[in-house]
Amino acid sequence: MEEKYIRKKLSFINHEKGFIFPYILFIISLLFIIITASIATYNNDAMITDNMIEQAKIETLFQMSRTEFIESISENQNIHHDDVFNFKYPYGIVTISIRKIQDDTMYTNFQVDTSKGVQYIYQHAIPYHES
Repeated sequence: MEEKYIRKKLSFINHEKGFIFPYILFIISLLFIIITASIATYNNDAMITDNMIEQAKIETLFQMSRTEFIESISENQNIHHDDVFNFKYPYGIVTISIRKIQDDTMYTNFQVDTSKGVQYIYQHAIPYHES
C-alpha cells in the first residue's frame, strides 16, 4: 500500500509527458547566463588592471623625469624658453618642453610615452631661480 502511494506521489518523475524538461532547460539557461556574466566580468577586470598598471607607469615616469629635470636645471642654469629635454627609461620616454619662464616659475609640459604606446601630457610649474 505504501509503495503505491509513494509511486503515485512521485509519478511525475517516471512518466514521459515532458514535465522535467522545462526545469532542466531553465537550470541550464541560468548556468549559461552566470558563466557568461563571469567571463565578461573577468575580461573587464583584466582590462581595468592593465589600465591601472599603465597609469602607475605614467606616474612613475613623470616623477622620475621631474626629479632628473630639476637636478639637470640646478646644474645648468642656462635654460631658455622653448628648450626641450628627453629622458629615456625602461618603461618609456619623457619629453619635457619649457613653455615659458616667468618670475621664479618655469612652466613646462611633460609628455609621457609608455612602452605600450600610451601617451599622457602633464602641465607642470617648477620653481626656478636664475643665478
